[in-house]
Amino acid sequence: MEAKDLRVTNLIYNDRIVNAVILIGFDSVELITPQGNNITARLDLVKPIQLTEEWLIKFGINKYSDNHYILEILNRGRLHFYTEKDKVSVEIGNKSGYSFGYPKIKYLHELQNLYFALTGQELEYKRQQ
Repeated sequence: MEAKDLRVTNLIYNDRIVNAVILIGFDSVELITPQGNNITARLDLVKPIQLTEEWLIKFGINKYSDNHYILEILNRGRLHFYTEKDKVSVEIGNKSGYSFGYPKIKYLHELQNLYFALTGQELEYKRQQ
């Protein structure tokens, strides 16, 4: 991974464990582990998390139909997610049904970054009760 692709709060894998980015350096990142510990990892050793239906659910994105999820953004915008096996495609549109683009999003941190760019807010992880 490259530092330019990450933002603080992005979720990434370090040694197959999901960690949150808390500091980004030139060739390393500081992460917070699920146990609350701070660790430093080299960027060439951390991995992106593939965007899957499971992650859509973890972030509370609403299921519209069998393979279609919708996330409302701003007053009139929507992100549409279409799932097929372990792949998710994304479409930006509005509530009237018009599409504005199909961003190439393959990883969870890319979705987090897109959401922040569009709304100025963090995409919230919905912890399981």
